[in-house]
Amino acid sequence: MLRNAAVVVLSAILMLLDLVPVGLADPPPGTGVSCPDLHCGVGAVDPGAAGSPGAGTGTGVAAGSSSGSSSGNTDASTGGSSADGGGSVVSAPACSEQPMSPQPAAGTVWWDGHSAADGQVVLWVCTGGLTTATCTYCTVLVPHFAANGAAAAGGGAPPPPPPPTPEQLAQQAYQLLSMPDPSMNFGPDPNRIAVKYWLYLWVDDPGVVSATVTAGAVSVTAIAKMTSVIWTMGEPVSADNFGGRAAPITCQGLGTNPGPSVDTTAEPAAGTCAYMYQVRSTPERTGGSGTWPVTATANWTITWAANTGQAGTLAAPPRVSTTQVRVGAWSTVLVADGASGPGG
Repeated sequence: MLRNAAVVVLSAILMLLDLVPVGLADPPPGTGVSCPDLHCGVGAVDPGAAGSPGAGTGTGVAAGSSSGSSSGNTDASTGGSSADGGGSVVSAPACSEQPMSPQPAAGTVWWDGHSAADGQVVLWVCTGGLTTATCTYCTVLVPHFAANGAAAAGGGAPPPPPPPTPEQLAQQAYQLLSMPDPSMNFGPDPNRIAVKYWLYLWVDDPGVVSATVTAGAVSVTAIAKMTSVIWTMGEPVSADNFGGRAAPITCQGLGTNPGPSVDTTAEPAAGTCAYMYQVRSTPERTGGSGTWPVTATANWTITWAANTGQAGTLAAPPRVSTTQVRVGAWSTVLVADGASGPGG
């Protein structure tokens, strides 16, 4: 009888252990790998893949490589299976909300209309010995706002946040975009720039940059395209007025590559990205460098679209490049009619 009672008690303990879900993960810093509600899979975000080089897809870069869980999947580390979408049970410490560092810029959707005075943006973080290599169901979760003093009843872990909105997923996709600084070009000959002659300006084509983020059945793709470049050419207002710099010019798109044989004395066509220097960059005018500083500020347009039909645009900070250009002058040499040239 005692033996039978012991068997019943042991069986009950094993059944209880099977019912206890324990958090997964040990996220690498900055990835947002998390296990909400003490188990992975619910409300998870899969960053998916960025676009590849080529027309229509571009040169996107994605960060992170975790994947979400699904019902019926098997965890190779335990041999168990999940029937409720919560993932297999793997022994690990519990998860908690931790402040996002650094905090996102004010006004982004992650603040949900609040400010730093009201609270902070947090992430679910699981600490412990497991890594993403051994945690099958570890996933990336979109950050969310937590008010000051917010805590779960009884001092336990706070409840998991609601599923991310398409706007929040768009912000997540935007973070994965890799928008390069402009690569500056001057033509027709960057080594023979002179006053009173047209200089053509353009930047290398970075292509279309895209990234996709998925949460459950919702997928959002963000696409970035360079739309204009502002050129600041560095020379003073005039040779007699060094109190200010010449006004910048704004060129739509990438600018204009005129080819090597363009006539730099002819007026450029309307819409052409070109500039005419007025002041030589002599050493006494430039502090000894003999060059003018040129800055190209590339503006990008970010659009996003969700498979739910929602769409919008996002503001992105411009990308800036600088360089130095030497500006000289062409001299005219008069030769008497019928006279021989040098050496003749």
